[in-house]
Amino acid sequence: MEWREVLEFANQWVKQVEQSLRVILLDEGINLVLKRLNVSNNHKELQEYTNKIIALLNSNSIIVAEQGLQVFTFIHLSFQRYFVVQALIRESSIENIVRRFFTFINERRFHESLLMALGWISLKWLFNNYNHFCDLLISYPTECVLPLGTLLLFDALKYIHNLPSKEVIFKAFNNLLDHPSKLISQKYLKSSQLPIELIVEWMQLNITNEKRLFKFCRCLLHSECRSYITSTENTLETVSPRLFQQLWSLRKISQTAELVIDQTLHEIMKFYETPDHIFENKLYSYLLSQNICSFNIHPLIFSVILALCGGLHFTCKENIAKVQFSPKTMHRESSMIEPIIEYLVNIEQSHSIKVQTLIEKYESVLQKTLPKDISSEIIDTFIALICLRDVSKPSIQYLEVQFEYRHCITPQQQNNNILQMTEYTPFDLLVFVPQSLQQLFYRLIISPIDKRESLPLIVLLSECLMRLENIRYYKTNHYCALSLLYPLCKEHKLENYSSVLFWGDGYNSVSQMHRKRFFQQIKSRELLDRFSTDVSKNWELLINQERERIRVAMLDQNEGDLHLFGACLSLARLFQARCRSFKGQHLEGNISIFTTETEEIYSATQNIRGPTLQLIVLNIILRLNKPLIFTDEQINRLNRKIIVLLYNLLSNLPLLSSTYLFLQYYERLQFFPNFFQQFVKMIGKKFNENSIDKQNQESAYVALRMLNDINPSYYLSKFEKQTINLSDLLHFNSTIFFHYFSDKSSFDSSDITLLSSMYLIELSADIQILEMYMNKIQQKKISPLEELDQLWKDPLKYKEIMTIEVANWITKYLELSNREYIDGIIERVSSCCIVEETAYEIIHTWRVYRTDKDLKFFAYYAVLFCIEDNSIEILNEMFDTHNYLHLKNVIKNWLELESVTSSFVSNILIPIIQGAYRILMHTSAYIRCKEILDLLLTMEQERILSAVSNRSFLSVVRSCSKNLQPYLIQHLQDFNIKNQFENTIKEQYLITIIKWIILESIDTNNTENMSIEVYECIITFLHDQQISLVQTMIANGINGILISDRANKGHVFIRDDLKKQLEDIIDKTNIDREDLLASCLLAYGNCLLKFNYLEMNQNVSIEIQKLLERISFMSSSEIISARALLCSLFSKNGN
Repeated sequence: MEWREVLEFANQWVKQVEQSLRVILLDEGINLVLKRLNVSNNHKELQEYTNKIIALLNSNSIIVAEQGLQVFTFIHLSFQRYFVVQALIRESSIENIVRRFFTFINERRFHESLLMALGWISLKWLFNNYNHFCDLLISYPTECVLPLGTLLLFDALKYIHNLPSKEVIFKAFNNLLDHPSKLISQKYLKSSQLPIELIVEWMQLNITNEKRLFKFCRCLLHSECRSYITSTENTLETVSPRLFQQLWSLRKISQTAELVIDQTLHEIMKFYETPDHIFENKLYSYLLSQNICSFNIHPLIFSVILALCGGLHFTCKENIAKVQFSPKTMHRESSMIEPIIEYLVNIEQSHSIKVQTLIEKYESVLQKTLPKDISSEIIDTFIALICLRDVSKPSIQYLEVQFEYRHCITPQQQNNNILQMTEYTPFDLLVFVPQSLQQLFYRLIISPIDKRESLPLIVLLSECLMRLENIRYYKTNHYCALSLLYPLCKEHKLENYSSVLFWGDGYNSVSQMHRKRFFQQIKSRELLDRFSTDVSKNWELLINQERERIRVAMLDQNEGDLHLFGACLSLARLFQARCRSFKGQHLEGNISIFTTETEEIYSATQNIRGPTLQLIVLNIILRLNKPLIFTDEQINRLNRKIIVLLYNLLSNLPLLSSTYLFLQYYERLQFFPNFFQQFVKMIGKKFNENSIDKQNQESAYVALRMLNDINPSYYLSKFEKQTINLSDLLHFNSTIFFHYFSDKSSFDSSDITLLSSMYLIELSADIQILEMYMNKIQQKKISPLEELDQLWKDPLKYKEIMTIEVANWITKYLELSNREYIDGIIERVSSCCIVEETAYEIIHTWRVYRTDKDLKFFAYYAVLFCIEDNSIEILNEMFDTHNYLHLKNVIKNWLELESVTSSFVSNILIPIIQGAYRILMHTSAYIRCKEILDLLLTMEQERILSAVSNRSFLSVVRSCSKNLQPYLIQHLQDFNIKNQFENTIKEQYLITIIKWIILESIDTNNTENMSIEVYECIITFLHDQQISLVQTMIANGINGILISDRANKGHVFIRDDLKKQLEDIIDKTNIDREDLLASCLLAYGNCLLKFNYLEMNQNVSIEIQKLLERISFMSSSEIISARALLCSLFSKNGN
């Protein structure tokens, strides 16, 4: 038979794969065809025929290509996926096919094939069979906590030709909504592939309780706002109005539900582009019929409309943000809007008369209402009254406050355009501190009357830097502020502190858009020149600079204290920042600065001669965390010393200085109740002395009242009774707007929406402040979660510690029948990776909740800390529930312990590792203990020997710490030489460990976590011809590193000698080792490209160039020839 005929038959065979092909390896398929043609029955001859046909296919067909020695793949993956689909759905029962799906559902490379298979089933099967299949898919019981079948069904929506039944889709939706993972529900619940009527019907039938409703609202809000943020046009994806209408109809579930829905729609509608209105209401109809726009409405009336019905809409085009009003986006109907319509209809009377009529109508509603009535109508009435009368004139009988407030702004307080400034003045610093402290700082620092009652400006400046450091989300304003603060920082020797903040972790988290705008705005003003030096590259230089400042300041008798203050702060912050940089941007495990450094900082603070400044600097340093500057033991000693120093100092200090120190140490004093009460008495006595300056007394009052603490309230109430007009102390911005609105009769049309919006914002803020200034202090009823959080209010301790106080509180709460706050408590407890010794006995009692479906978490938490005979059984049970998700931090913490006992290993660690392995859990833990690493390696050996799974136990953790790497290297070397396993087992084990190491070097940004000895060990294995499979894997791994964007200079594998190592392997590899040669050539070519990109030495000797040319001409493998030729070209280009 002619070869062309054989080739044509083979191509025809490929086209008819549905009937004939059941395997993917191409050479076996062609062997089968040749046998059918009776070409030969001799295996050797068949292989020769096969090789020739494959060569022809390689050169003449676009279907297949050789990827390595006797390994062939389809050029386009669609062919391969098609064959996988046919294998998945081959004749069998529906149950078996579902089981087959779940065999591969966790393998990413099979995902597209599974989706295609679902599409095929939806097209080819009878509907009842297809629907039954989908039902089994989303209900299939697995050991994995994730609803993988449900996720697969939603992923396949764009592939399937017919939807399954409503019942199946609704069940799938419920699986997502009821799953504890927020990420899953947020990603999949909003699916544009499903008809909106179907989603609406599901909402009607299934969102029937608060828990589901709240989660649905969170998902909707997340998806809609995220689409706005990520959109280049700053518009939302189109969502059917029917969904929003249905959501609003669910408000009858409860009053809380209505509030949540209102807030959700309010946030979404601000950015929602709609061609027509969504919600029917009387106000919309009236505005539309009368063609009334926002600029026709008085700002006070307009603020009521915005507060009760919504309608604000935000746009951002061409970097210009606009706030507009659109009746189409009013999302809420309120019965209290009827009087507003009557106001608008009345065109005969003046505004003042109509407003008074409105107020009387709303007040009459309140007079007919019971005091305990908190229905929506009553709340809306209060909101309308507050808008119309201002917070200075609320309904007396309900708010219990009768103050007539005044507010005045001095010329100094007017805001300046930040872009017109080049630096802050001392007065400008007040904007960084809370309003309650502004008067205190002004009287103490900016404009003190008495030198005894004053503090240096560096105290306020350091407070500003601390406030900036605690900003959660870094914005460009953060960098503008630092730039403008820099001259003052430099003057007071705090420029290194501000540089650390500028170049800190937040710098890279600012979006490209924000950074671009920021640089454009300040480029012309050269403000960035102040931060031209990246501190992360000059740690030792800056640290030595502060050390020198401390040395010089200790000799300075005049301003030595001020210079020591700044140098101590800067040095502590530099030590902390350097420690963070050593551990990488993502802090893994427990980190701390060196003991010698903490002692150096403490010693420097003790040289500050002024006790007030010494106390202030110590408090600021103690507030620095992640890592803490001092150890827990040092902090405890410092606390005791500070309390004694405070006690001796406060009695001799004036009121404002005493008040400031009391506020600074307020949270720390809570743990010394006896001293706390004495300090309160000292402050109270000073506060009510007749000789105290009136303005100083008022400044102290405002600062202390904001604590909302009942202890100093006795002394403050005396002052309140003596003050004729207490409102002089309160500055309500909303009152300014109210008077402005009341004094004007006409407004610029472009300003009304913005003015009304600003008025509402200020009203909201002022109402919160108003609570703090009631004539009679009322103990605010706090929620259990707030009460629990107060137990963690010690700033010296993180929530990662389970104290005896916290354990006792939780135990008492678990005994209650009310479980409303259980989810919040679980969330907080899950972050407690450390249990105080005194709390062990208490949490041990939580094991009784093992059979309680709502409280199982606490039993599992207890087992992780209290070992007993049945610990293993309970931990195995834990991984069959969702509770392990909440305990991931604790599990990670256990795996990162630095020492363990044999009992802990057998009762806790082994079941943890086995459970995490079973459910495909990755903990991202860094192993720090030799015994834990040994345990993982032993379990890995047993897995390979048993051949029960292809997944490594090492996949449970991320890597091992640098101090364990010498041990791991020795282990690999000994295993290679001394073990008695057969070569296949040995190679598989070595491949698993080395692959784990290489993948970690690719995945992490931390280039310093891996030692040069690891590199040298792996290179040694690369040269060992006795382990051929290991050689090939290492070559492929090195290639993976070289093509990674993360591998740059400083990476342990990006070294000058890597090129030489690969050249040696290529030179010494026999021509019959085509797999190794092909992999090394690929790595070598990418090595030359990487070195060229990084401007490293990529010169190649003449001998190597000739070797590459010889390989390209002599090799029978086209892949090897092509790669050698490319390497030759790259080498000449580099030279």
